Amino acid sequence: MTSQRVINMSAAAKTSPEDSRHTLAMQQAALQGQIDKLCREMADATANRNRAIAAATLEASKANLATKDQATGIVVRLEAELAAVRSALATVEADAAKLDEAKRIAAEVQRLKAAAKALADATVAARKADEAAAAFAENLAALKQAIVNASVATPADLRNQVFGHDLLGEQSLKATATWLLAKTGVVARPLFEPSDYRQTLAALVERFGLPVTDAAKAAVTPPKPTEWED
Repeated sequence: MTSQRVINMSAAAKTSPEDSRHTLAMQQAALQGQIDKLCREMADATANRNRAIAAATLEASKANLATKDQATGIVVRLEAELAAVRSALATVEADAAKLDEAKRIAAEVQRLKAAAKALADATVAARKADEAAAAFAENLAALKQAIVNASVATPADLRNQVFGHDLLGEQSLKATATWLLAKTGVVARPLFEPSDYRQTLAALVERFGLPVTDAAKAAVTPPKPTEWED
C-alpha cells in the first residue's frame, strides 16, 4: 500500500500566482520533511532486516524466519512510500519551476510592451521634432528674406546703423540660430553665453532694428499738397 503521507497535489486550484507559489513552497517543505523522516526510518528498518536475516541464517527457526519476513516487508513498504513521496516532491518542484518560468515570461512581456509603448511615444516625439525642424528652417529662410527686404527699404542714412558691420547680417543671424540649436544639444554650446539680445532671433531683430522702428514712429506723413486755385 502506498503512503498516505503524500500530500494531495491538486492544490493548483484557481488562485493567484503568488498564492500558488506559497502553497507549492509549503508542499516542498512538507514533502522534504517526509523524505528525511522516511530515510531515517528506512535506515533503522534496513538495519533491523539485516539483523533478522543474519539471525535466520544462523538459526532458521520459525520465529526468526517470521521476524526476517516482517523486517523485509517493512523495508519494502518504506521503499515504496519513499519513492511515492520523492515522486510527489519532483511534481511539486516541476510545478514551481513552471510558475517561475511563467513569472519570468510575464515580466519579459511587460518589459517588451513597455519598450514598444516608449518607442511609439518616441515616434510621436520624432514627428514633432521633424515638423519643428522643418518649420525652423522655413521660418529662418523667411527671416533672412525679410531682412533683405528691410535692408532694401531702409533709408541710406539709417542703413549702416542697422545692417553695417553685420549687426543684422548673415553671420549675426547664423550665430543666434546656432545658439538656439545649442540649447537642444544638436550642436555644441559656445564657450561664452551671448548677450540677452543675441539669445533669440526676435530679440536680435528688435535690438538692431530700433533706429528704423523709432524713426518710423516719429515720422509724420506730410499733408497732400493742394492744387492752386485759379
